[in-house]
Amino acid sequence: QQQQQQQMPSPAMAAQQQMQQAPGGPPGAQQSTIDPMAPSFVVPPTPAAAYTAPCKVQFTVQALGLHQHDSITISLLSGPPGSSISTPITSNPGSTVFTWQPQPAQLASGPNSQQACFQARDRTGLARNKCITVTATGGANCEAGASPAPPPPPQQQQQQQQQMPSPAMAAQQQMQQAPGGPPGAQQSTIDPMAPSFVVPPTPAAAYTAPCKVQFTVQALGLHQHDSITISLLSGPPGSSISTPITSNPGSTVFTWQPQPAQLASGPNSQQACFQARDRTGLARNKCITVTATGGANCEAGASPAPPPPPQQQQQQQ
Repeated sequence: QQQQQQQMPSPAMAAQQQMQQAPGGPPGAQQSTIDPMAPSFVVPPTPAAAYTAPCKVQFTVQALGLHQHDSITISLLSGPPGSSISTPITSNPGSTVFTWQPQPAQLASGPNSQQACFQARDRTGLARNKCITVTATGGANCEAGASPAPPPPPQQQQQQQQQMPSPAMAAQQQMQQAPGGPPGAQQSTIDPMAPSFVVPPTPAAAYTAPCKVQFTVQALGLHQHDSITISLLSGPPGSSISTPITSNPGSTVFTWQPQPAQLASGPNSQQACFQARDRTGLARNKCITVTATGGANCEAGASPAPPPPPQQQQQQQ
């Protein structure tokens, strides 16, 4: 593993080894292929796939570079009319704050959903795009101009990034609520220096397949010379993960194939929860809704092609 990490293929070589399909979005946000060494959006604080607020939609978008001494700049490719981002903080990770506040008349007929697409670009020119569904639900308070408290201003974020507090100090400065999940997966607080799940290849919030649900889970550490180990906290009966690759990023492959009888009455949805732990002991949990839709092929044991085996992923890293 040490030799593979030291060799770290160039962006051109990595692009030839593994090319990933980009998520959907408007023409300006579509990417035919993504170099695996392109920046990765950090979830959280970046919303996984959607964000909802009553009157003003406002959240932080953050992305992390994979090159040494990297610097990441985030831009807004497209968004609802009147939306904007703050002056981007070009660092590693890079960040910006997205803001969209529809006029009360735009909310008179009910919630207003739009799409905002962002691009994270590193110092080598590699880029990754991400689209998020943003929804303003409206309400009486919107007419009065009320809105939730905004995230910390970019200047404050920049100071926090430059100071790079210790895990204990960072936990006091910024404590984030963990996503929902079973008791074993719940975290009352999360240290912002805990590992971040890389989306993609990790599914943002849900994953659906006909017969066999199988995908890669990957997480990135924020400490120097970090090593990340991913474990399965809970999952559907019969689900499992491959032997985790402990490196940075760390990864594993989740697999769940329900019996045909379990799909006889229709799609079967369950929840799988994972934990990424770094060399300092900091951890972050993530829960994903996994769905097997079923079908005639499932009875014959047919299933889609699995992702690359961990050994191949390790070589790519």
